[in-house]
Amino acid sequence: MRVVLCKVYDDFCYGLRCLGAYLEKRGHEVHYVLLKSYLVRNVGFPALDPEAKRIADSHPGMLEVFIDGEVLLPDMKPITEFEYELYLNKIAALRPDVIGFSVTVVEMPFTADLTARIKENMPGVPVVWGGTMPTSHPAECLEYCDYVFRGESETAFAAWLEDMKNTKAANLTWRSAGGDISHNPLEPLLQDLDELPFAHYGQNEWLIEFNQLRQITVERDRNHLRDRFIMMSSRGCPYNCSYCCHESFRKNYRGQKYVRRRSIRPIVDEIKRRQRELDLDSCVIWDEILLKDEDWAIEFGDVYAREVGMDWGGYGHPRFTTERMLRELQDTNLVMVALGVESGSKQISTKVFRRAFMNKDIMALAQTCEKLGLAMTYDMISNNPYETEDDLRDSLQLLCDLPPAYNVLIKRLKFFPGSSVCELPPEDRVNLPEKTFLFYNLLMHMTKDPSIPREQILQMANDAHLKEHPEVLAALVKSTVGRYEVEQREREADARAGGEQEDGEQERAAHAVDERGEAGRDERAGLAEEAPLGAVDADVRARREALEVLEEVLVERDRAGDRERRERAAVEEGEAPELVLAQRAHALLLDARDQLLELGPGGLALAAELEGSEGVGGHAVRPGGGGIVAGPRAGGKRGTRIAGSRLPLPAAISSPPIRSPCPRP
Repeated sequence: MRVVLCKVYDDFCYGLRCLGAYLEKRGHEVHYVLLKSYLVRNVGFPALDPEAKRIADSHPGMLEVFIDGEVLLPDMKPITEFEYELYLNKIAALRPDVIGFSVTVVEMPFTADLTARIKENMPGVPVVWGGTMPTSHPAECLEYCDYVFRGESETAFAAWLEDMKNTKAANLTWRSAGGDISHNPLEPLLQDLDELPFAHYGQNEWLIEFNQLRQITVERDRNHLRDRFIMMSSRGCPYNCSYCCHESFRKNYRGQKYVRRRSIRPIVDEIKRRQRELDLDSCVIWDEILLKDEDWAIEFGDVYAREVGMDWGGYGHPRFTTERMLRELQDTNLVMVALGVESGSKQISTKVFRRAFMNKDIMALAQTCEKLGLAMTYDMISNNPYETEDDLRDSLQLLCDLPPAYNVLIKRLKFFPGSSVCELPPEDRVNLPEKTFLFYNLLMHMTKDPSIPREQILQMANDAHLKEHPEVLAALVKSTVGRYEVEQREREADARAGGEQEDGEQERAAHAVDERGEAGRDERAGLAEEAPLGAVDADVRARREALEVLEEVLVERDRAGDRERRERAAVEEGEAPELVLAQRAHALLLDARDQLLELGPGGLALAAELEGSEGVGGHAVRPGGGGIVAGPRAGGKRGTRIAGSRLPLPAAISSPPIRSPCPRP
């Protein structure tokens, strides 16, 4: 059979690629026609910008990720009529026997439209849907397609392809001639994952984007495929978090072993193959929890270190990832451990998210990782309507207590169909203002920069003015945390460039052990300690000074507010002209700006904000108002120059674009 597998707005499509590989193994001819890549873009702050909010609200199921002061959303550019034409013509040219779509809640309206167009242009070709949305809502999906396959369906779908008239096929949802819908029983989960081949990449693959159709091949599109490569060693998750698809899926497989894992040999062989083909320099293994079985992890690390050798990482878990495991993996090039923290609030973690561990468990694992020199990524879930401000403070406090992370990834809570978080009582929702969430999200991101004192972050959390005007914090995050990440990545690039020379030194020192015993070991240890210090962060002091100046400005602003109230009372009694108050406040603003400008790049963004590029929350000095008051800048335009300076203010204060890890697709 000739099968065309389709996906829209997601060319990672790991599940679809795995299905295609299995169908090919069973003797079918498989082609992939992908419409639009998975791209993300910074949309600004929905809490502050009506247009950004419109974009964020336009697709309720869309994953919203908050990285380094920027809100990122999938960039779902409209499909042009020419792209539709390319898409339909390509599928028709392949002359498929069946067309399959992988569908999530986000993609469902687009997939429904594409299915209707296919049916109009290629009548008689059956269209089958599978994926998370058809598994949780099969009858609703059957309104648009001919058949639905639920759950893990590689073997069931392959068997159905042998006889597509077989309405008793496992996992199948179908509609009779009379309109009745039937849901056939699910087949048992495949326990031996080694029976399944790994995902296809660059094999009979076509991508339609920017009004162009192009074939994706390993030889020509190595960089493109490298960015989309996903490696997983297991399926399933041992937990039942209320917001996760696994919580609802595993209900379909009660009594069965839900978490299954491949053997080590095929995993290592596949990584070696893709390392060679795609020129990989590191590998993240995207299991829900990779570091969960001590014996397996240690054995895997040993084989991986001998045969692969490049940096690797994955998700750990406080209940499974032991210090012994991490110590054993130190010499296998394990460099990163990701932790799903999600919330620092006990109430949210236990009653809303149904998480199975406490903050002390997260703290213990993070401290172990720090002690062993492993980078960490913390996943957080925010913008949760059931959160109180105390819950947000608890999350911020936990991140301040934890060792600084390589990255803090904050995701908006989404209510995906079928998850039990959807069943929580609506009347229990607190529905904090979006600006409050933005304020705390920005503070959480500041915790990744080790040069920012934690006490200062917690003090900012108590500042009512910053909470009302979180855009001030946004500028600070971009001028400190964003700059820190740029420098961090530059240091990594320098370290990679000098890797061969450093490896030679390490080898010579290691060889000296044989000749000089303990002295050689000491020399090698010394080299290992010196290696991370090759590049000095020359701007740390400037960032710290910028924060100190900001703190002084805020304190002085409060003092000015007290003076303002006293002087306003005097104005009312006719003792002081209002203009004096405006001039005094403006002088304070200029003094603060000048102090920040002396700090160079570390203070430039803050200075720009204070001067009035809608700075300090769009503050301006207004006669009769006194102090720094909210409102549009009086008589100013965005992009004007700072008085006394030749530096133009940008239309939007922002750091250079930073390549941050995308959320798991």
